[in-house]
Amino acid sequence: MGVNPHKSGKNSTNHKSLYGIFLDKRRLPKIIQITSIESHVNKLLGGVHMKKFLIFAVLGLIAFSFMAYGEGKVKEESTGLTFDKAVKFSTDSGAPEMICSGTGVRKKVIIKVYGAAIYIEPAEAKKVLGKYIPKQIPEDMDDFIEELCDNNQFWGDFIGGEFHKIILMRFVRDVGFESITGAYKDAFKAYLKDNSEEAKKTTATFLGFFNEEIKEGQEMTLRFSPDGTIIVEYAGKARGSIKNVNIAKALLTNWFGTDPISDDIKEGGIKYLYDVLK
Repeated sequence: MGVNPHKSGKNSTNHKSLYGIFLDKRRLPKIIQITSIESHVNKLLGGVHMKKFLIFAVLGLIAFSFMAYGEGKVKEESTGLTFDKAVKFSTDSGAPEMICSGTGVRKKVIIKVYGAAIYIEPAEAKKVLGKYIPKQIPEDMDDFIEELCDNNQFWGDFIGGEFHKIILMRFVRDVGFESITGAYKDAFKAYLKDNSEEAKKTTATFLGFFNEEIKEGQEMTLRFSPDGTIIVEYAGKARGSIKNVNIAKALLTNWFGTDPISDDIKEGGIKYLYDVLK
């Protein structure tokens, strides 16, 4: 039985910024909670070994940081999938570099369907979203991300902002094309307010791109241009493109609106935003 990869579900995510987590000493004590564990460790290991313990603890956290975001890769923790930190978005006018602003997982109840990486064009995105980025690194990155997640104006700017975006999904199970098209039909029904004949023809073209089962390990990529063009790659093949601003906004709202298909992708998709736009 096919799994609907886009039907609404609630997931959670860890928002700790792994780009700059060790760049600001103000954040280090909170992360490893030195003050809360020092007395216990001293009792267990003795004062002589305390400094060595703390050094290895910090080195361990640094190693974890670079595993999750380092060496040109980004790791989606729930699925264990790794994605490129930067990709190119080829257009007629050039190939702007896209940077990963975060990752997340789509689940159907408890079944993992795909891991996703979100990419944005930093220079153009900063023109739109820069007003939400503080000049100083946030004291608590979790709080910063949660505030953004609760800010509908931010998400309106993210969805409608004139900068390139990519949603890359790598599947961790087989999904039938009927489930894929059914999910997109639900999104159009919920968010597409354009009932014109042109919009109906364009959505039909878009749905026609998904005409075969997608296998575990294969990818689906949607590339959004500021003019409303959506370029689709699916199951290892370039499928084509459509151009409609309203359809593009409807699809982006499906992931980043007030009732997203996956909280984990919405929230996790901006967990590196500060570091990308600072």
